Amino acid sequence: MTRIASSLAAVLVAALVTSGVVLAQTTPPPAAPAPTAAEKAEARKKAAEERMKAREEKAAERKKVREERMEARKKAREEAAAKYKAAAEERAAARKKAGEEREAKIKKEEDCMKQAREQKLGFLKGRAFVKDCVAKP
Repeated sequence: MTRIASSLAAVLVAALVTSGVVLAQTTPPPAAPAPTAAEKAEARKKAAEERMKAREEKAAERKKVREERMEARKKAREEAAAKYKAAAEERAAARKKAGEEREAKIKKEEDCMKQAREQKLGFLKGRAFVKDCVAKP
């Protein structure tokens, strides 16, 4: 058993030593050359152009949203004005109708009073007659 353990330990030590050698023999990847001043300036210029483009896109989007909001507000104002105008026309028609009904009632009452006078009814009987006459359709 010691022989197997000894050979196993030897193989293990050999594997560790050779892997270390292999690791030590690998070369690191070559480092990228440092950028020159012209390359740095070009990179800064390109980054600035990208930022400007992004700002312009955002500004265009804000303008579009603002215009949509303005259109929505304009439409709401127009709808409110149309609604107000329709309500005003409805109120005017209701006032006109009520005025016509008042005039018709007054005319009917005058006709009934004229009939009461023609019949030469007294005050109380004349009032009762007018009341009944006006109530009839």
